[in-house]
Amino acid sequence: MMEVAKYIGLFLLKNKTCYIHGLGNLELKRKPAMYDGSALLAPSYEVNVVPVGTVDESLANFIATNEQISISKASAALKDFSTQTKAKIAAGRYVTIPSIGKFAETNGKLQFITDPYLQYALPAIAIQRSPARRVDNTTAKPIVQTPSPAAPAMPSYTPGAVPEEETEGVRLNWGRILLVGIILAATIALAVFGYRYMKGKRGTVPAADTTTLQTTVQPQYTPPVVADTVQTDTSLIDNGEPATGTIPATVNKGPLVNFRVILNVYDERPKAEKRLQRLRSYGNKVDMIAEDSTTFFIVMPVSASTSDTSRILDSLQRNFNPDGVSIY
Repeated sequence: MMEVAKYIGLFLLKNKTCYIHGLGNLELKRKPAMYDGSALLAPSYEVNVVPVGTVDESLANFIATNEQISISKASAALKDFSTQTKAKIAAGRYVTIPSIGKFAETNGKLQFITDPYLQYALPAIAIQRSPARRVDNTTAKPIVQTPSPAAPAMPSYTPGAVPEEETEGVRLNWGRILLVGIILAATIALAVFGYRYMKGKRGTVPAADTTTLQTTVQPQYTPPVVADTVQTDTSLIDNGEPATGTIPATVNKGPLVNFRVILNVYDERPKAEKRLQRLRSYGNKVDMIAEDSTTFFIVMPVSASTSDTSRILDSLQRNFNPDGVSIY
């Protein structure tokens, strides 16, 4: 036997409307969400029967296609179903459409009772009431928004509480302020250090270029003899070029004094010892004096009169250290 009632239910769910000859038009309608005073009810569906409807053979075509029969046979089956339904309803019985509902008669009128399982929806959303506000002695009515069926439950909100997103933003701002402070402090410290370093460097007498001194041929120097004759200097200056001048004549103008002349100053002992050995290898009489752990002098003993001291220093400067020599 053909299950006409089953095809009526399938056609109704697919097209939202279904015309049944002799019974009327079934319409599937969506009921909006409702607020029952304590909870928000989700939308649901119900089926209504309208006695008057447009004649439509779509249901007969639907049945014929699925049953693989002719449309005339499907139309005949629908008429038989309509006749039997009217007879059962007149006898006080029900005619069920599977999963949709059932036909019934109420006060002499044909009605359709929707199956309660068709009204399945998401659980109701509980509403948290906030204290009522008084606005000009009138009570404001709550505005209820209709959420979609798949909308998640909204979290409760406590007045005066700071949202988590805002808290993270505040924490991030403090972190940036701290980072900027650290960078600023480091910049100031570097500026102070650079200023002190340059100030100390300007106040220090630059040492002689040891690279040039160590790689050039060193002259042999003989302390000037106190006499009335002029002695010609044919040695090499510390820069490796032949000397073209002469040592001024020294005249005995008084008693001789013994002193030492600082030729070079080094801040490391190995450099000072290397300079000492090189000068001695050329026959110069020189010594090394360790002033402290970071100051080493290369000195040459000199015996001359007081009036010839300046000329002696000039001669030693031209021959050994153009940057300058001094008395120890």
